[in-house]
Amino acid sequence: MNYQLYQRQLLLPDFGLVAQKKLLEAKVLVVGAGGLGCPAILYLAAAGVGNIGIADYDQIEESNLHRQILFQASDISKGKAETACHKIKLAYPQINVIEHVVRIDEWNAANILADYSLVIDCTDNFATRYVLDDACKAQNKVLVYGSVSRYEGQVAVFNLADKDGNSSCYRDIFPEIPNEAAIQNCAEAGVIGVLTGIIGCLQANEVIKIITGLGTPLANKILSYHSLHNSFYETQIVKAETTDKPNQTADTLALLRDDLNVLDQSILQLLAKRKNLVRTIGKEKKKLNLDVVQAQQWEKTIQNRIFEAQQLDLDTDFIKAIFDRIHQASINEQEKHDHGN
Repeated sequence: MNYQLYQRQLLLPDFGLVAQKKLLEAKVLVVGAGGLGCPAILYLAAAGVGNIGIADYDQIEESNLHRQILFQASDISKGKAETACHKIKLAYPQINVIEHVVRIDEWNAANILADYSLVIDCTDNFATRYVLDDACKAQNKVLVYGSVSRYEGQVAVFNLADKDGNSSCYRDIFPEIPNEAAIQNCAEAGVIGVLTGIIGCLQANEVIKIITGLGTPLANKILSYHSLHNSFYETQIVKAETTDKPNQTADTLALLRDDLNVLDQSILQLLAKRKNLVRTIGKEKKKLNLDVVQAQQWEKTIQNRIFEAQQLDLDTDFIKAIFDRIHQASINEQEKHDHGN
């Protein structure tokens, strides 16, 4: 052991040689060498985690460099897993680093995870996330989850029992894989680079706590961080209670049928209201059309009377004034009738 390298953390209360030895013997698999994986890998290696697996099948692109801090411009087009392993070996030659240039799926997950005691999910797609969750649960391995989007990130620890002996997994929160087309990833929604560093470091911190037994890991909790408000908040994961009561399903179906009947009645009432409303609108439109026709007829009558007055050399202004009075009186009478109704 290089005591000089780990001197600062060896001085910590409750840490010492015992905790450092646990780190050196640990075997951790980091899935995803991107924005989350890069800071997590760096700090785990720096802390002295003796065996680190890096799984990633992707190549480095220029757009990665603003957040994937293990890489530089000269690394563009190189493989992420190979490049990350090479750089960790140069910086920390005492660390055993294993590259897995493969996309982890349901066919290879069990074999790859078998060599590790703890897994970090630094992926950016739901398919791999659910595969890791299922595989870790099947092998009873702790899974440290992290995700980011825009200005917010989350960290959680799955398959780790809390003080009450309860544990949870990712599917306890999201049972089914969502439609990826309906949810934007970082390439579509964007992400602030420093956020991936914060969340990746929080993941590494959870790993160190779990390995050494220090502190309180985020078992059955989701820690959320918003970078614009610099705010943290925890959400407790509560698993749905299960029961073996035989009548539970029947009771649930009965309640659902009752709800459906209530909904049907509401729909019928709304349809009846709609029918009445359409009928009222039709009447108002018809009335409006009649008012327009009456106005046009009245105007035509006035024009005819004025023309007749002109033929008889009568005062046309006087005739028009009389008809206007008659028209206004008719309007006033109609308004009284409408208000009365």
